[in-house]
Amino acid sequence: MRRAGVTARNSIMYKIIGADQKEYGPISTDQIRQWVAEGRVNGETQVCAEGTQDWKPLRTFPEFGAGPSASAPAIPAKPPGSIKVFGILNIVFGSMGILCTPISIGVLMFSAQRIGYNAFMTKWFIASGIIGVIGAGVLLASGIGLLKHRPWSRKLAVYYALFACALTILNTLVTFTNLPSGGPQPETQKIGALVSAAFGLAIGLTYNFLLIFFLSKSAVKETLGERE
Repeated sequence: MRRAGVTARNSIMYKIIGADQKEYGPISTDQIRQWVAEGRVNGETQVCAEGTQDWKPLRTFPEFGAGPSASAPAIPAKPPGSIKVFGILNIVFGSMGILCTPISIGVLMFSAQRIGYNAFMTKWFIASGIIGVIGAGVLLASGIGLLKHRPWSRKLAVYYALFACALTILNTLVTFTNLPSGGPQPETQKIGALVSAAFGLAIGLTYNFLLIFFLSKSAVKETLGERE
């Protein structure tokens, strides 16, 4: 009897309202369960059994893993807003890094000798710029993954943030120990380099610390399909 009941529930078709407020379906029970596992729907997703006009949150349907012994994945609550926020920000900052870093390298190379940076700093600008472009690509990929609720995206974003923090600190130390010593206004250029390095340190560490803090929360891990 129990198997027959499960089979009957599995044969029901459903319609859902997506995040874009469009109606999708009819889709099967198994398809909804797959979307739950992928993070494409959550407990607040509006669902209607085919043949009815009763729209209800997915979490109210007992056939979708409500019990501890159910075979379906647990229905998550509404996804934490930090997933979408950092997904969008990572895409924006990643795209800007890919587009702007090569231009910045060119400007720095053009002005390095005039400002009075030594040969080491010229090479450092090139190396850090190349690393920056690669990092921007990683950041962009993590942002896209977060918006699509891909399980790998959170770890990729956190690992990027840890690396970016270390690189930001290193870049600040290198700048402080290799300040410009020539040019028409050496003291003014030193102050400018110090202010620029301090500003970059503050912005870089603040954003990446926030990213690590919010994306390390258990609710984010559960929504993206990670298990402790």
